[in-house]
Amino acid sequence: MSPRKPRVKEPGDQKKSPKGLVADSSAVTRALVLFEQMQGRFDVVLDAVVLNRRALEEKIDRLEARVTSDIAVLTSAVQRHTEQMERKAERAELALLDYRVKVLEQRVGISPA
Repeated sequence: MSPRKPRVKEPGDQKKSPKGLVADSSAVTRALVLFEQMQGRFDVVLDAVVLNRRALEEKIDRLEARVTSDIAVLTSAVQRHTEQMERKAERAELALLDYRVKVLEQRVGISPA
């Protein structure tokens, strides 16, 4: 007698026929082909997203540099304008003081002729 136990076949434990193996193999192959196509499409989409992102980042960098430059120019212009306005205010103040001095000199009779 053999020390092995004989194997008992269960209802779902049947060997596949060569035709069944070919059908399963064909389905697996189709699934693999579809998966590879999906992976290829995913790679194309991912590449497009990466390229778009790079392009947008470069555009943002260019715009940021331009805005920074524009801000520097505007800041300089505002500073010059402020200085000019301060000088004009000082001149106006001096002119007003000069007028007042002349009026006072005329009142006291010491105005130059």
